[in-house]
Amino acid sequence: MAPVNGAFLTAPAVVAAMGTQAPWAFVLTTLGLLATALTLGQFARRIVSSGGPVAFAYHAYAPLSSRLGVLLSSAMFYITLLSGPLTIGGVAVFAGTWMAASLHLGGLWWMALSLAVLVFGGAVVLRGIVESSRVAMALAAGQFAVLAGFSVLLLVRSGADAAARCTRPAATPEGSPGSAA
Repeated sequence: MAPVNGAFLTAPAVVAAMGTQAPWAFVLTTLGLLATALTLGQFARRIVSSGGPVAFAYHAYAPLSSRLGVLLSSAMFYITLLSGPLTIGGVAVFAGTWMAASLHLGGLWWMALSLAVLVFGGAVVLRGIVESSRVAMALAAGQFAVLAGFSVLLLVRSGADAAARCTRPAATPEGSPGSAA
């Protein structure tokens, strides 16, 4: 459902906030995403339309008011139109910042790249479903390559630290303040 957001944008924030408990956050998030995917699957069975979430919004609210159905489905269309390029731009900014820091590159050329990616993403979305699907497959392959590369780089750079414990021992033999040691 959201591999790009999870891999590049959300994971660092979750790990920073939760530390060694982060895997549980990912398990709960996976369950939530699974419930969302199953719900969208049920919608797709009942409402056969190429509009996806736009059609689902219309059919959910049109029985209450035709005007409300049109208004909310239009809002869903524009949200969907903007979310793809913004996500891609976020990934470009993250990857650009990481690579600039890792390779000691200076300048603002990564900002220009991010803006170019946003414009490209918007143009692809407007071209239609076939072009969007082709680009999505290419980006998924690229995402896999980037994640695999980051993983290998992390393992190579960590060396013996890869086998280190995931948690820090407490500062005192009695444990950390507030613990029942």
